[in-house]
Amino acid sequence: MSVEDVGSVAAPGLEVPRRPAAVPSDAAWNDRTGEWEITPRDAEGRAHGLVRAWRHDGSLSSEHEYRAGERDGAFRRFHPDGSLAREGGYLAGVQHGRMIAHGYDGPGVTPEPLQMCCVPPGACRLQHDFDHGQLADARWFDRAGVHILPSGKPHPARPATVPRDAPFEERRDQWVHSSFVDGLPGGVWRRWSRDGVLRERDEYRAGKPHGLWQRFDASGALTDETHWVDGLRGGPYRRLGVPADVYEDARVHEERGAFDRDQAVGAWTLLDDAGQVLHARALGAALDADALMASPALAETTPSTWRATASALEAEGRTAEALLATARAAVAAADATPLRAALRRLAMPLSPTSARVTADQVIKSADGRVELLANALAAGVDGASALRALASSISGRDRVALELVDAALLLAPDRDECRITRALLYIYLGRPDEARAEAAALPPTFEEQRTFIEGYARVIFPAFPFIPAQGEISSQFPDVPEGPEQPLARVRAQLQRYATRLGVVRAAVLARLPPGANPTWLPPDVSHLLPDGPVELTSWEFEEIIEDDDAPPDAPPPEAKRVTVDERVVLEAATPLPTLMRCARRDWVGLRWMCWAVGLSRVELPDELAPPESFGAAAGMSIERLWRCRDRLITGSLRAMTKGVPGFQWEGFEIDVIPTALAEIAADEFREMRAVFYWLCDEGVQSPWQSNVRLPD
Repeated sequence: MSVEDVGSVAAPGLEVPRRPAAVPSDAAWNDRTGEWEITPRDAEGRAHGLVRAWRHDGSLSSEHEYRAGERDGAFRRFHPDGSLAREGGYLAGVQHGRMIAHGYDGPGVTPEPLQMCCVPPGACRLQHDFDHGQLADARWFDRAGVHILPSGKPHPARPATVPRDAPFEERRDQWVHSSFVDGLPGGVWRRWSRDGVLRERDEYRAGKPHGLWQRFDASGALTDETHWVDGLRGGPYRRLGVPADVYEDARVHEERGAFDRDQAVGAWTLLDDAGQVLHARALGAALDADALMASPALAETTPSTWRATASALEAEGRTAEALLATARAAVAAADATPLRAALRRLAMPLSPTSARVTADQVIKSADGRVELLANALAAGVDGASALRALASSISGRDRVALELVDAALLLAPDRDECRITRALLYIYLGRPDEARAEAAALPPTFEEQRTFIEGYARVIFPAFPFIPAQGEISSQFPDVPEGPEQPLARVRAQLQRYATRLGVVRAAVLARLPPGANPTWLPPDVSHLLPDGPVELTSWEFEEIIEDDDAPPDAPPPEAKRVTVDERVVLEAATPLPTLMRCARRDWVGLRWMCWAVGLSRVELPDELAPPESFGAAAGMSIERLWRCRDRLITGSLRAMTKGVPGFQWEGFEIDVIPTALAEIAADEFREMRAVFYWLCDEGVQSPWQSNVRLPD
């Protein structure tokens, strides 16, 4: 070992580079940083004092002050030619105070850039101000010492009205004073124009708008004043300089009102530029979703009561509910005149264009919240849009929803999107013929929607044929089972469980229909499979160990996995009819494939197991078609196209172009078919309703 290498350290097995002449002999090589270092230490072995470092080429790279193992004091970094690259300070281990980075004019390339990226054009100096480790300000300067923006343009001079701690945001062309509490916006935020006019003042709490928000025009005059409570508008509201196209009355200059939970409430007035009241409305109290659904305005009562209900609600100051009751009265009378009159009298008088635009905004932000949609009706948005959105959002009240969309069409007979909503409601009400007629009336531009409605009606209201497969039964699997492993007694028992399940769903469907109804699409009556009545449907759990035949001899033993089985049919009183019909389709798929798989040509209890020749092909097909449906849902069939996996038709749709909602139903049914064959082909599987045979893939 040479004299130059004395004191050098490196990781075991790594060679220490030769010490350049410029590096002091007492400097040690630090393999982690790739530099030579002199590190004075205190009595406890901690870095203490001025720590100096040199690059592998011998150039001085840095000087840092340490105290008891922490950076504390001044630091400097240097370019390869010895010029200053960066200077600043630390306090108790974190940067504090001003840091200045200097550009490089020397030969070659420096390893000390001003910043790793996003350096403004022409920048030659970067200045950071730190407050105990937190970056408080950043400023760029060009070679002439001119303060510049990220674009390289000169930074504007700070007006006297703008505080020192408000940086300029070039993107918004504004000065911004912000504050954060625990990393979230908190306190008062203010924004000024380039020339120092206050344009915005906002208050936040825990990252949400909370308190007073104000907007000012270019001269600094107030234009908007809104109060917020935990992210929702709540409290007095005022707007000045209202554009002439917002309201039907172009004289409106100012609007005053209040919000509660993001809803326009209480007394609202519209004034001209002289402060004279032009219009006044009473919008009532904020609505609650549960209370609204319990309102007489949405009750399923006889049409003769609607006018009286609307009058009573209006007298109580329940404006939005009064408008909903009036809408239902208009449908009962097939006359939009009273509804139009009520909207003019009670709702805010927005212009038609403003009402449509505002409706679109509210519907998007409401995201199906019925209380916001109903309030928007009183706030003056487009009535047809609000009523249609409400009809689409009311759950479990399909007849009420149908009346609301009918009211929307009374107001706007040319709104084809309302006809789409009405067609879907007809499906929910079990009226597929009317849904098809509605779809047929759509113009050519709605071809996609027409195709979906017709297909959805066909799928939800099937004929329930026995034929298990549409088209040829085939599979690409080379090795398929020849027949079931399950014994006859267990097959008969499972068929009775399917029959019991189907009976539960059939009864629920009948309960949704008018008395005496017996449509052609009613789920089949399979009570002949239950001579002793419905069987008990239960649920249980067990542990299963699956051996891996390909595991190496020294592999740890497989762990037991918990498996659940649930044969029960759990339905709620408000379960929609399409959901019930999907359940019926799914159980019918399981029932008919199990019958077919044991050699039957109709739904009955078998006396023997006589599987058809294509039993194995059907088992393989169930796996392939479920995979194909899942691929359609996840990748849009890209994987199948890449692998050359052929498609198929289901209910008249090619799987690659089937609408997503229908592809989900198809996937459910092929998952049921697969579960049946998994159970039939493995005597160790306890039930087709076993959780590990119903996994998505």
